[in-house]
Amino acid sequence: MIKRTYTILILIVYLSTSCSTKTGDFENARKSINVADLEGYVKELGSDRFMGRAPFTIGEKITVEYLADQLKKIGFEPAFNGSYFQDVPMVRIISEVDEAVKVKWERVMITVYPEKVR
Repeated sequence: MIKRTYTILILIVYLSTSCSTKTGDFENARKSINVADLEGYVKELGSDRFMGRAPFTIGEKITVEYLADQLKKIGFEPAFNGSYFQDVPMVRIISEVDEAVKVKWERVMITVYPEKVR
């Protein structure tokens, strides 16, 4: 009985100290976030420097490098074998519309004469 009580007591002490550390870490992280920094990130990522950030473009490359740099600056360590980047299989599909496209909704008909849609 004493051994069991001792084990439970050690478990409670361990869990309470673990939780308080995590709470402290969470509070420190929460306090480090501010509106000015968030506005700066949004303004930067929305700027023309990133060329729209579309996949398979130079804008994507610039964007992911920027994000990796920001992660380094705030102390994140690479999670993928020493890299901030994870290989993800992707495909690119390009559609070409050669003829007019008609869209009908209730009594309204819209005809769109696109050039090539990519």
